[in-house]
Parts: sequence; structure tokens; C-alpha cells
Amino acid sequence: MRQNVFKAVEYYRKQLASIEKSVLFRTPTERINQYRQTVDELKRNMVAEITHLVTLQRKSVQAHGQAGRVKPFSHPQT
Repeated sequence: MRQNVFKAVEYYRKQLASIEKSVLFRTPTERINQYRQTVDELKRNMVAEITHLVTLQRKSVQAHGQAGRVKPFSHPQT
């Protein structure tokens, strides 16, 4: 999902840059502001998703650490 969000942010940034350079859209800023809003929303979603994933990983590491089952950098015995 993160890659899709990153791709979408990059796409809209390119669109925004293109619109800003366009002669037709130099005065009407409404469309530019719409793209900026879209990029901002994607960024917020991306930050929320990353924060959620980090929280899940942190809880997992803490659970394993409290159980005493995981040693850092240990390899399973075969």
C-alpha cells in the first residue's frame, strides 16, 4: 500500500509542476489548490499508515521481548 501512496504522491507532484508551468493555468489557482489538497491528503494517509505499521511492529517486538523468547540477532537452530 505504501508504494501505491508514494507513486500517487509522485504522480500528483508531477501534475502540479506541469500545471504550474502551464500558461493556461497561471491565473486560475483553483486547480492547483485542488492538486495540493490531494497531495496533502495522500501524505496524511501515508503518515497514518506508516505510524500504524510502526506501532504494530513495536507492539510485536515488545511482546516477544517480554516473553523472553526472542534474542536480538539470534539465528534459529537447525
